[in-house]
Amino acid sequence: MPALRLPLSCRFLLLVGLCLQFLPSPASGQTHTSLFASALDGRRDAQTIESLRRADASTGAQSSPVDLQPGIRVGLNFATFGGDEAETIQTLLRGVPTVSETDAGRRTGFMVGGFIVADFGGLLALQPGVRYIQKGDQTAFTVRNSDGEPESGSITSKADYVEVPILARAELPEIGAVVPHVLAGPTLGFSVNTAADVTLGGESQGINVGDDLGGNAISLDFGAGADVETEAGTVTVDARFGLGLSDVPGLRFSAQNRGIMVTVGVVF
Repeated sequence: MPALRLPLSCRFLLLVGLCLQFLPSPASGQTHTSLFASALDGRRDAQTIESLRRADASTGAQSSPVDLQPGIRVGLNFATFGGDEAETIQTLLRGVPTVSETDAGRRTGFMVGGFIVADFGGLLALQPGVRYIQKGDQTAFTVRNSDGEPESGSITSKADYVEVPILARAELPEIGAVVPHVLAGPTLGFSVNTAADVTLGGESQGINVGDDLGGNAISLDFGAGADVETEAGTVTVDARFGLGLSDVPGLRFSAQNRGIMVTVGVVF
């Protein structure tokens, strides 16, 4: 029996019909044509996603969960000693017959350093840093000279450090261009100088109070400040209270650092 030869158009329709038999059954109200359209749209979506992924990879675009803002600051530290033996120098001076009066004061030192604000996108941020700071104490006294006349003098104890503060920082609601914040945290200090100066009659002389490199000191910082947005950049100011937890290294008596620090800086 001779083979049946169908026209080309009939063979094409037969092939399409066989393909349709292997397609999944369409849902209610859905035709095979809509299935083809959905498959085509899905392929286009996949191609679009892949194109965006390759574009991000080629440009190196990555989202970082931490916003790092470096800065520098300078300021003054109004320092004194605290603790049970903090008045040792005054006590010794009162034992001198020619000394008629003593008065506790503060050593005014400077501070300079850098810091980084690590903002994690929440309420709290981390503000580590490093600084050089001058701490210590000052005691004023009045003494009678050889002529019996009163003469003013002072003893300034010097305790200088390189410190590493690690502070937690919480931002408060903005007030216009001002963003206030509070901060607190521990500080590790490395002693770089422990000395003293005696000033009397306009002349100053250094005295030995202990080892210059006496060791380390631990303290806590508490404070508040504000960032101010200006045309030139972000200016930051703050005031802190430093509470020493360990003895001042190098002294021959037990005392801890205390101080009020006022600073100003810029954030890049």
